[in-house]
Amino acid sequence: MNRMKLSILVILVLCTIGVRADTALNFKLPDLRTRQVQLTDLLKQGPVVLDFWATWCKPCAKVFPKLNALYEKYNKQGLTVVGINEDGPRSQAKVKPFVRSLKITFPILIDSNNDVMRRLQVQSLPTTILIGSDGTVLARHIGYHPDEFEMLENEIQAILKDTE
Repeated sequence: MNRMKLSILVILVLCTIGVRADTALNFKLPDLRTRQVQLTDLLKQGPVVLDFWATWCKPCAKVFPKLNALYEKYNKQGLTVVGINEDGPRSQAKVKPFVRSLKITFPILIDSNNDVMRRLQVQSLPTTILIGSDGTVLARHIGYHPDEFEMLENEIQAILKDTE
């Protein structure tokens, strides 16, 4: 598919899912090793996929193999995939074993007070947000639908081609 057709496809997809172009608010969250990670630092490397999830969320677990595949395929081209865990403080002990059991290869951040989730207006889990390297929210996928990952991959490809 040529660049023009892919760009038109992405625009149509964004229009049909009702995404308005707004800017993602910066945040800083700890990773599983308690190192602080900031969104603006991630965006310096290229586009970012944020996936909001929790250990109790069954559909969230179905997302991880597909996100791992996207991460492995596009990370060297500048795409960053980050999982943002929304378990509360009482469930935090479950997060590391959960991540290990699913062999998640991309970074996981902890949003234990759900502050980032609220700021980015995430209302259900899982929610996957694609952010351009300029900080613009380009797509928002709510829930788990296997077909949407093809759409997300098309959006990622279009964005990576535009940055070449």
